[in-house]
Amino acid sequence: MRVLRHYLRCERPGGAYTELFLRASTPVGPLTHYAIGDLYQKRARQSGLPLQGTPSYCLPFICDAICLIEV
Repeated sequence: MRVLRHYLRCERPGGAYTELFLRASTPVGPLTHYAIGDLYQKRARQSGLPLQGTPSYCLPFICDAICLIEV
C-alpha cells in the first residue's frame, strides 16, 4: 500500500484522466488491458513466485494475500 500511495502522490502524471495507472511514455493516457496483462506476466516471471499462467485479474487477490502475510 505504501508503494501505491507514493505513486499516487509523487509519480502519477497529472491530467484529466481518472484511470489509476497511466502510460509513462508520451502520449500520456490510460494503460490498455493488453499492457496491464503484459506487465503482469513480465513481473510474475521476474518475481520467482509460482504465478506462471495466472491472469492479471488475479492481481488484487495476490495483493490481499501479501498483505495478510505481512501482518
